[in-house]
Amino acid sequence: MTTLFSIIITSKVTKNFEVIVIVGSLILLSQLIVGISNDFLDLETDRLYQPDKPLVNTTISSTQIKIALGILGGGFITLGFLYTTAIGAVVLTIGILSGLSYNLGFKRTIYSPGSYFLAFGMLFLLPFTFVKPELIFSASPVFMISGFILIFQGHILNSIIDIDTDKITRNFNFVVQLGERNSVFIVIIGMLVQIILNIDTLPVALIFLIMLISLMMVYRNSKSYQKYYYGFVVLGLIAISQIKLFTPPTGISSFW
Repeated sequence: MTTLFSIIITSKVTKNFEVIVIVGSLILLSQLIVGISNDFLDLETDRLYQPDKPLVNTTISSTQIKIALGILGGGFITLGFLYTTAIGAVVLTIGILSGLSYNLGFKRTIYSPGSYFLAFGMLFLLPFTFVKPELIFSASPVFMISGFILIFQGHILNSIIDIDTDKITRNFNFVVQLGERNSVFIVIIGMLVQIILNIDTLPVALIFLIMLISLMMVYRNSKSYQKYYYGFVVLGLIAISQIKLFTPPTGISSFW
């Protein structure tokens, strides 16, 4: 979804097919590198708590993972530093290092939202560095604030899904230290703010309202069903991003 989102943003900035393909490829490569390296680093923990993962049950060997990371890293460096601008290379470097720092330790601390935010925030800025970096500074404050809240909510919800495992493995990230109920409360407040910010773009506000209701339903059901509701909310957050981009400019939330 992150790759698709970046492709949509790039297509808004430029109609150059080559640029769209390069940006999409860079985002996909970075996501694969961060995701695969995370599974590799968490191998010992996953043996105990998530034995169904391919790397754990030896469907995929450690050697294969290392080879895959080498190939992906080579492709990322080649595309990233041969086809981007100087500012694009800086954005890529910050993004990938933030993602890796999250895997290497920040995800176990109260500062986990920082590296998560930088990783996703930098990747979404990449399309502008190819064509119109000045568009970043002309975006409306409402769009930027809405985007910041979106990434923060995504991190909290993603962490809530794994909160039980994180407690057992002493992974004291932001959500574990704050507590599940308080974390959900923050997300609910964020969604109310999103509804207010996007009230002039009715489809977006309605999606936020649906997600708010679904999130509140979590505490009306048994613990075993909570992950499914959280998953629905995460998917809804992604859907909002897509709708936001396709919505014709209206009022203060206009960006394009």
